[in-house]
Amino acid sequence: TLAGVGDPLLHDELPEVIRAARAAGIRAIAVETDLLRPDRVEALVDAGPDLIAVNLPAMTGRTYEAVMGVDAMSTALES
Repeated sequence: TLAGVGDPLLHDELPEVIRAARAAGIRAIAVETDLLRPDRVEALVDAGPDLIAVNLPAMTGRTYEAVMGVDAMSTALES
């Protein structure tokens, strides 16, 4: 699973990382994101992960900001 501190979709070479993991014999590849970036969706899908999990860690803008540290729930919902 590609996840953790920092969103994997922010890494410019994520598709290459996924392909390298697959070439190294990793059989199940998941990507976990809090912000699905529309400009990177096609490249992500083309890279061939087995699972893409999109998290929305709050139900209100106020809670989202408290959890994520930024006021960006509207951006997350639009994505």
